[in-house]
Amino acid sequence: MLKKIEEQPIIAIIVAGILAFGLLIPTLGHYQDDWHFIHYGSAAGARGMLEFLTMDGRPTAFWVYATLYPLLGFSPLPWHALSLTLRLATVLLAFSTLTTLFPNRTRTNLLASFFFLLYPFFTLQPQAVVYTEHWIAFALFFASVLLMLRAIQNPKRWFVYTALAILVETLHLFTVEYFVGLELLRPFVIWMMLTMETVRQSANPLQPQAHNPYLHSGYAQAIKRVVQLWLPYLLILLLFLYWRTAFLGSLDLRNNPTDSLSLQTILTTLQHLGADVALVLVSSWFKLIDPAALELTRARNFVVLAITFISGIAAYYYSRSLADDNPSQLPLTNHQLPRETQFLTPNSYLLSGILALLLGLAPAYAANFIIHLKLEPWNGRFALAALPGAGMLLALAFDSLFTSEKTRRVMFAILIGLLIGYHNRNAFDFKTSWEKQVKLYEQLTWRAPFIEPGTAIITDQEILSYMGDYPTSFALNTIYDTKSLRPSPYWFFAMSENLGTDADSLVEGVELTAKKYASTFVGNSRDSLIIVFEPEKNQCLWILRPEDAAYRGLPEPIKQAAQVSNLSRIQDKHETYPTLYRAIVPENPASWCFHYQRADLARQVGDWEQVAFFWELAERGGYAPGHGFEYIPFIQGYAHQENWKQALALTKQSNRVSANMKTILCPVWEELAASAPESAERDSAVNDAMEVLGCE
Repeated sequence: MLKKIEEQPIIAIIVAGILAFGLLIPTLGHYQDDWHFIHYGSAAGARGMLEFLTMDGRPTAFWVYATLYPLLGFSPLPWHALSLTLRLATVLLAFSTLTTLFPNRTRTNLLASFFFLLYPFFTLQPQAVVYTEHWIAFALFFASVLLMLRAIQNPKRWFVYTALAILVETLHLFTVEYFVGLELLRPFVIWMMLTMETVRQSANPLQPQAHNPYLHSGYAQAIKRVVQLWLPYLLILLLFLYWRTAFLGSLDLRNNPTDSLSLQTILTTLQHLGADVALVLVSSWFKLIDPAALELTRARNFVVLAITFISGIAAYYYSRSLADDNPSQLPLTNHQLPRETQFLTPNSYLLSGILALLLGLAPAYAANFIIHLKLEPWNGRFALAALPGAGMLLALAFDSLFTSEKTRRVMFAILIGLLIGYHNRNAFDFKTSWEKQVKLYEQLTWRAPFIEPGTAIITDQEILSYMGDYPTSFALNTIYDTKSLRPSPYWFFAMSENLGTDADSLVEGVELTAKKYASTFVGNSRDSLIIVFEPEKNQCLWILRPEDAAYRGLPEPIKQAAQVSNLSRIQDKHETYPTLYRAIVPENPASWCFHYQRADLARQVGDWEQVAFFWELAERGGYAPGHGFEYIPFIQGYAHQENWKQALALTKQSNRVSANMKTILCPVWEELAASAPESAERDSAVNDAMEVLGCE
């Protein structure tokens, strides 16, 4: 098997891609912009996607999701498998393009392909749904270029190959505009391909050759041939540019390229270009070694280090098959070349890489984005189209720096190992984020099977990494099988981010509104649910009651906001229990938090027998609270069943487990003293609790 991998660069690239991006696929989910696509697709199908993508500036991309949703559904796993497949297909098509244009650059082409595949700047591969359209468009670009090259090589089939190439070019341009800059590489690629054919026939003057009418002699004739062959592709490009600027621009959609056609914008771009190029080519590689990744106190670090080591060893053995570049395949000395083909020297690879890098960055600047000024890691998407060019340049640098075969093999192994380990380390971060998302969604649906539309869910700050306020809003609406876009039934507000008002105003009662893409929300602050969600502190999701404002352990803004937490918005409607989330979230009721949430719901409706049932069920399962706050429903449940001994025992446990519990347990017992039926047991338990807690 190892020998076969050594002999097959395609297999080696696939194996490297799986090691870097495929090992953790079963543990990954949906993140940030993924939820836009999942929400609009699940709520309104193709129509919803068309509406959303129109507002996002690329309406014709809806064909991707209209085609794939019926096939893949909304579960994360198929989307991640497809995304990796598309990424590998893109790299393999790029590798085939390089080997067609530079057959004498055997090793450099393969290095460039590995670097393109594993480049450390784009780290958003786990966002599988949103970048599906990008990888499809990227793969289509290279497929179109390859078909164009085949048309030049096979003039008898020129029409068929060219027709297919133009069709594929149209699809990639009208899917995602990220790769439009690379279209300007076509005349350069055509020139190189014509030159390649000229050189090939010049190198074998005695060998019979099929007549190729596109071979040129003389600069004027060469330019004419290039223009003739480029013209149909140029017309499609101009059609797209008109569509994107004039037509979509008239709809006032976002990121209109014509907005950047000002002298000031051009000057700004030139001022920042050097910094962006340095970030992509140099600084992004500094992240490969992170001291925190070497701390052997976390199990995941052992796993990543093992993957890094194994990948490095495999890369070292594979590096034996990295054949030297073979200049003898083409006559590369200037005196052997026709005058107009003398640029086909080793410098042509460097020139190609530079052009591919700069033209790959061009669409970002056309949309007025400066890469190094954007937030990491989200700025990585703006350089996605530039990664093949960056890979070519780094492959040249690698060959220039490491001329000894032994040194080259060692450095190749180290780089590939570190790159694969880095991407796994990044995937672990996304895995952790998804695990926290899953806990939120499953606990929320356990605690609130149905929430009245028009409910705002409010906390003090963003609670999910790789998300954000409106992606969380789209996720919550998806989890509850929402079909309405205007208005959306639910919206997530973080008081430090998108709320737009303070806690005092919430208590007074204010209108809460939100708008994002094709979705709107309108609600009242008095129809809100105030939550606390910190599972990293071994806590469950807390949907607060107004009475919980007394607890000193809550952040101050949350204590104030808790006064308007309206639990009547939650109803125990099992017939409307959300089902879509079962296809997205791997529900696991084998946890303490399942018992806590179901008991808290039972407390809300006054079913004290159910509250006690869930405590006993949790005990039989070996589950226990991780925070004193989570004892409170059970203290109240046993007290209302007049099991005062158990209520007092749980109170003592609660007070031992967490600090500041006195501030909330004292009011709980005061309420029990006032509401529970009179009895000697009640009075004795109340007195004992007050004494244990030190209540005034």
